[in-house]
Amino acid sequence: TGKTTIIQAVVDLFIERSYEVTLSAPTGRAAKRLEQSCKVPAKTIHRLLGYKPVDEGRGMFFDFNEENPLLTDLLIIDEASMMDLRLCESLFRGIGEETRIIFVGDVDQLPSVGAGNVLEDMIRSGEIRKISLKTIFRQGKESNIVLNAHKINHGEEPILNEKGKDFFFMQEKNPSLIQKKVLELVARRLPEYYKLEGPEEIQILTPMKKGELGTLELNRNLQEVINPKTPDKEELYQGDRIFRKKDRVMQIRNDYTKSYKTLEGQEGMGVFNGDFGVISDVDPSSRTIEVIFDEERRVQYSYKELDELSLSYSITIHKSQGSEFPVIIIPIGPGPYMLLTRNLIYTAITRAKRVVVLVGDPKYLYYMIHNNPDDRRHSSLDKRIREYIQVYKGVYEGDD
Repeated sequence: TGKTTIIQAVVDLFIERSYEVTLSAPTGRAAKRLEQSCKVPAKTIHRLLGYKPVDEGRGMFFDFNEENPLLTDLLIIDEASMMDLRLCESLFRGIGEETRIIFVGDVDQLPSVGAGNVLEDMIRSGEIRKISLKTIFRQGKESNIVLNAHKINHGEEPILNEKGKDFFFMQEKNPSLIQKKVLELVARRLPEYYKLEGPEEIQILTPMKKGELGTLELNRNLQEVINPKTPDKEELYQGDRIFRKKDRVMQIRNDYTKSYKTLEGQEGMGVFNGDFGVISDVDPSSRTIEVIFDEERRVQYSYKELDELSLSYSITIHKSQGSEFPVIIIPIGPGPYMLLTRNLIYTAITRAKRVVVLVGDPKYLYYMIHNNPDDRRHSSLDKRIREYIQVYKGVYEGDD
């Protein structure tokens, strides 16, 4: 939709006028994408506010708060639909009253994991200025990814398997056969047909963790197809999980104290939920592994720290938010009613930059498209915003 281009233009405009601009996002990967596109440093909201865990991680304390606000002229929060009520409250408490804020996000994607539906509630209040971007530019106007994302978002059935296009559905009704087809597509068919550099350009997105079409089993089988055991690859077992040299992995929780070193020798701290990397070294004797994350950050993990990692050949659609991938494969099969929803399949499809391949039973695809439950979270935030504006209307009368 030109979202990134608009953010870049706003950032450039404010910087040219000597304003201080701060960029942030709820997740590390989303912050990293924002930083790469705008060429301005971006941080997670937690890191921006100076997060300090308390009560063994169950509570939150921030360096920046009402008594010590973060002073900046413009704050842009990307992927704002992922922000929950608690984090949003901490954000507002931690910034100066004169700070301008721009929230950027898609209310049709999955809501935050935590309580509330902040972005949608702010829009629904009718008191906060909103600009909607309707025209899609990313893949071009002829893209069926774009067309079908719009169709699905409006409860319409997508166009499938149009020759020369970028959106395909391969029918298989048995979960075992669906999994087999996915493995075949990743290992051979898609890399050959699209002249990909390798399977690393393909990401499997699935609604769930368990079952034949869940991340756990898919990752075990994809590991053996993409990165099979060979004499020159050391590996480390943790329960029923294997971490092997050259495996693709993902950090699954924020670790602000985890140290890293770049290939150039620069040192720093922080590995974040959603960061993708590749295992570069495994030492079975010391039971440690080394992972190279984006930006060539080398991070060491002890055996006890392996719970912070998971294989990432397949990830849940929830974990994919804030990310983009060249080629997406989505297995479509039976699952819990509350998971097979319209916003879930919409979120998955909109992660793709080049090709989407759905594999499975079409009846579950159509079920997801038409399953749009009214799961509105009743936080009353929209009502409270309206009440607040009415109370303080005279104070802000005439303000920009």
